[in-house]
Amino acid sequence: MKILAIETSTLTGSVALLEDDSIIGEITLSVSVQHSERLMPAIDQLLCDASTKPSDIDLYAVATGPGSFTGLRIGIAAAQGLSLSQGRPVIGVSTLEALAFHGAFFPGLIVPLLDAYRGEVYRGLYRGGSGSLEAIDEDRVTGIQPLIEELRRQDAEVLLLGNGAEIHGDQIQKALGKTTVAPGPLRNPRASNVAFLALRKSKEAIPREPPFPRYLRQPG
Repeated sequence: MKILAIETSTLTGSVALLEDDSIIGEITLSVSVQHSERLMPAIDQLLCDASTKPSDIDLYAVATGPGSFTGLRIGIAAAQGLSLSQGRPVIGVSTLEALAFHGAFFPGLIVPLLDAYRGEVYRGLYRGGSGSLEAIDEDRVTGIQPLIEELRRQDAEVLLLGNGAEIHGDQIQKALGKTTVAPGPLRNPRASNVAFLALRKSKEAIPREPPFPRYLRQPG
């Protein structure tokens, strides 16, 4: 199965091509140009480099948020357009789940954080350890002090990922201890992670709706 995945939740977006369990190619998008200008050229380049035609794609995958309101709309619209034009299904994946997938072998609590501004973060709560993820709560937006109290109640070793961890990691570490902040390469969700998760979801016998943006709060 060939999967084309799109991730435009943050300024550092990406596109990836997966064939079964192998990454065929992945392009990280430059932050100097808007997603609307660089996304389709990046997809064209990725498919060209992989000698793959749009008709060869079996499944499309896209990150649905939370994240940049504009970026999410662009990425989802592109995925839906490609899906309709080629008559192939499309699966939406939580951006926070894709970010958490970096830590799928961490034995404690995996906490992806994306900066939501205003002193808040978008946060997910996952457990891994075996290469798979289990969500233990719904994604949500929260302040840092409520997040610290929530993590303290979990009483587990914590792995923080994402640009929210970069901004607030020191404060959370000082309050909790036994907390690891993932390094720079693990601070952005990747399209390849979106593709791997979509592959797993495609094997689940559950009804699917078209992907839609998961903002978690209203714009403004």
